Amino acid sequence: MNIQNRVFKKLAEAEKVELATQKVELSTEGISKLLNEVKSFINDIDGSEKKARKLVSSIKNNISETSILKKVYISNKKEIDSKGKLLTKYFNTIYKQSKDLGVDLKTVPAYKDYLSVQKMLNDSFAKNQDFWSSIAKYI
Repeated sequence: MNIQNRVFKKLAEAEKVELATQKVELSTEGISKLLNEVKSFINDIDGSEKKARKLVSSIKNNISETSILKKVYISNKKEIDSKGKLLTKYFNTIYKQSKDLGVDLKTVPAYKDYLSVQKMLNDSFAKNQDFWSSIAKYI
């Protein structure tokens, strides 16, 4: 017999040997800690995302409201200008009539009304400008 066959025959005849089993525990403490940290981090990101979505929604609503307020501001400004032109027209009429009659303008009751309306329009103009200025600096 050749050597190879004899080796195989001897191996087949040999007694089987059982190897001892040993339990090996791998350390997972570092991974467990990292897992908890990542979970916490993800929760933080989720919370930030919710806040960001809420803020974006609020910004969209504010942009829409700002657009509406800008239209109101422009409309108010046009109305004040229109009323101011009409007031000037009335004043010119009162002035001309008082001059033609030789009456002191300051004694005419309509002149006092004119001054009152002029003050209200000036105050309205200032308020309209103030409200728009307080908004415009943020857009």
